[in-house]
Parts: sequence; C-alpha cells; structure tokens
Amino acid sequence: MAQLPPVGHEEFYSILAANEDMVFMHVDEPGDTGFGSIYVSDDRGTVYSKSLERHLYTTTGGDTDFTNVTSLRGVFITSILAEDGSVQSVVSFDQGGEWVPLQKPDNTKCDSTAKDPNMCSLHIHAAYSTAMKLNVPMLPLSEPNAVGLIMAHGSVGDAISVMKPDVFVSDDGGYTWLQALKGPHHYAILDSGGLLGQCWHVHQFTSDPIHFTGLASEPGARSMNVSVWGYRDALLSQYWVSVTIDFRELLTRDCEYHDPNDGCMLGYKEKFLRLRKASVCWNGRDYEPDLKGHVLDYRKIPGDKCEGGTQPERKEIDLSMRCVSDLLGPQDLLTDGHLSSSAPIVVTVLIILLLSIVAGVLFIKKYVCGGRFLVHRYSVLQQHAEAQGDGVDESLDSNHTQAGNKTGCHDDSDE
Repeated sequence: MAQLPPVGHEEFYSILAANEDMVFMHVDEPGDTGFGSIYVSDDRGTVYSKSLERHLYTTTGGDTDFTNVTSLRGVFITSILAEDGSVQSVVSFDQGGEWVPLQKPDNTKCDSTAKDPNMCSLHIHAAYSTAMKLNVPMLPLSEPNAVGLIMAHGSVGDAISVMKPDVFVSDDGGYTWLQALKGPHHYAILDSGGLLGQCWHVHQFTSDPIHFTGLASEPGARSMNVSVWGYRDALLSQYWVSVTIDFRELLTRDCEYHDPNDGCMLGYKEKFLRLRKASVCWNGRDYEPDLKGHVLDYRKIPGDKCEGGTQPERKEIDLSMRCVSDLLGPQDLLTDGHLSSSAPIVVTVLIILLLSIVAGVLFIKKYVCGGRFLVHRYSVLQQHAEAQGDGVDESLDSNHTQAGNKTGCHDDSDE
C-alpha cells in the first residue's frame, strides 16, 4: 500500500473508473511512452496500490481500452503495451487484483499474424483500435440487467491484429468466449440478454435496398424490438429509412422459474437467475435479475463484501511530517496524541542546543585562548638622543619623580 507517485508537468493522472467501493487511477510514465500504471484505492479512496503496469494510454489522443463490464461485478478489460510494441488485451475478474489474458475461444484458431502460436489468446478491439482507424463499427457492449453477457470485436493471436476483426460473445462475464460472427458487425442487446442467438443466418428485412448506418434500440436493453437505420437514394436527394424488427412475434411464452440457470462469483457468492440457452421465451420489461448473495471467506481486495477473518491493524503516517531530532522516532507520529505532545519536546531540545552552543563559545574564549592578554608599551624617543647625551636621562628621571620621591629600578624591570 502506498500513496500515488508524483508526476511532473508533462505527466498526468486519469480516473478510469470510480464507485462507492474503490477508484481506478491511471498514472502516466515519464516521457512520451504511451503507457503508465493502474493504481486501485481502498474503500475510502485514500490509500492506493499498484494493479497493472504498462497500461496503454496514448498521450496524443488520450485513448485507452479500459472497459468496465457492467454485466458482472468486478470484471474489467483493458490493453497493455508490451515491450515489443504490440498491444495485448488483459482481463481482471477481481476488481484489479490480478490481470490475465483472455481465454482463446474453442471454435477459433490463432491468426496468421501471430509470432508465437503457443501464446494465442483473444484480444478485444476498443477505443484505441477506433482511433487507429481500424474497421471496428462498435465498442464492447454489456448491460447490467443482461447478467454475464459481453459482445465485442476482437482477434485471436499473440496481440491485437490490424486485420478485419470478428464478433465474439461471452455469457459468463468474460471467462469463456465464442466466435459468433465473421467480420465486423453492428449488434444490440434485447430482452435483458434473452435474445441471444446460437445460430446466425442472412435474412432480408426489406425488399428495397438501403444504405445501412446503424442499429437503434430502447435504452436499458429491455425491449423486444430493434430498428435498422439507413437511407435510400432518390432522383435528386436522399431520405432516411427505419425498419423495425419485433421479436415478440417469435417468442410467445413467458419465462418461468425453471428456465434460469444459476452461478456464483469470487469472494461474494451470488446466484443469478438467467435464461438457459435452450429456453425459447421472453423476459419482459419488468424483468430484474434475481440476485441472492451472502458474504464468505476473508476480505482480500477493496470493494468486496467478505466478512470475518483477521482484520489487520490500520496505521497511517503523514509523509509531510519530518522528525527534527533523533529523540523523535517514527512511532511518535502515528497518533494525534503523539503529534500534540511532541511540540514541547521539540522546543525544549532546541533551547538546550542553543544554550550549549553559547556556553561552548564562552568557554573557548576564556580558557583556550587564555586569560592573559599581551600589553605593549612604547616610549617616545626624542630626536637626536645621542647628541644630547645625559640630558635625556635627566629629563626622564625628573618626569618619574614629579609625583613623589624618586624610586630606584632594577635593570631587568619592565617598568
């Protein structure tokens, strides 16, 4: 556990995803590398740990393949930039605790562009592929009420291929995949994921040809119909055309309790009631996934619902606080009580240090340099002393005896 690393004026932070449980934060690497690291927070968003290195995030367009799979809790898909410059897809099923390659679909083979056929996995096309002008008409699609369902364009190999992508489908939250369609397509989720075909055929929906532009369905993926949008050419103009396809005419039976199938998820055991693949029925607009769950095991990652086990002691140290004396250790900064009691100690230590310095200076000045100071006395010599002879001595003697009786001096006296 650590704080987020600092960045310079040429690097950046980017919040990839955030909810009430945790935050996914991208931290850019120094230089124009095009990648960085993903950090995940605790449930309070204050303490972060590194989750994924070499995460793809372009500095020019700000493109990243980070995708939150809304159809299953805790599943995220993104891309990394390998050391050889290739882009590879990885998935996490435990909210960033571990990232692994996507499993290769059983009904596919590794494409011809793969350098190592033994390192073959599924790679998902997302925002980065569309920024590179690849033929990817739709991004990965999932819906909260379509439990476990993911639809995406991708390729099978050792990295994302620039060749024409195919459509892949997962109905278990990304654990296993199936190649549904060859080539790029438009897709939509209807009836809370209940309208998921097992076999695909070509069908003519209108007798007059149109220029296709896209699919449109009701938000929430609960409706049973989808509209095909396009335009037709007239003599001097063009006009829009919408063809609505209603699947309610095909599915006449309402889904019952024996139609769903159950499953579970890591950390927090949940039972999802969803349609069997062989069931021919419709969920309806009032359908809500029947989620029955309970907590179990230990709490290992932020955001899960596990209870019990040993709760480790939680301590926080403010890295902006610095010790000003060896008398203060890191343990003195752990609690607010220690922080408040450390102020008088710091002041006392500073006063003692100042007094010691002053006393040392006085001691050195008095005893090391010595208490005796040299005194130099000078006598003024009159000019032409040698010419005057004894007159000089007499005048000097008279000066010393003016204040009193004349006192004799030894020859070795300094005075």
